[in-house]
Amino acid sequence: MSRTEKVVTITLIFAVFCIVAVSYYAKSTGKRFEIAGAGETEAARVAIAGQRIVDINTASRFQLTRLPGIGPNFAQRIIDYRRENGDFGLPEDIMKVKGIGPKKYEKIKDRIRTGQQ
Repeated sequence: MSRTEKVVTITLIFAVFCIVAVSYYAKSTGKRFEIAGAGETEAARVAIAGQRIVDINTASRFQLTRLPGIGPNFAQRIIDYRRENGDFGLPEDIMKVKGIGPKKYEKIKDRIRTGQQ
């Protein structure tokens, strides 16, 4: 086996070991690891990893897409609404965003909050 083959083999073994270790840690502690989208900062990635409740007044587009039924387009609508109208006073005010009605609100109501609460 050549030196290059040894280096590649050791690197692959190390990578597999790291994946298994992180997976085991996540299962044993109940923590979830997520990879943030492009443009997210390291601080945002750390905050998102342990976050279950989303503050709809401060959440990034990526954080909003972690909510059930909220994809990139709805997330952008929420951000645009916030920019144009100011912060949401109550979680149910999110239904003022076009396309978010009672059904979608029911799916996310336990996962959102506003800073005013």
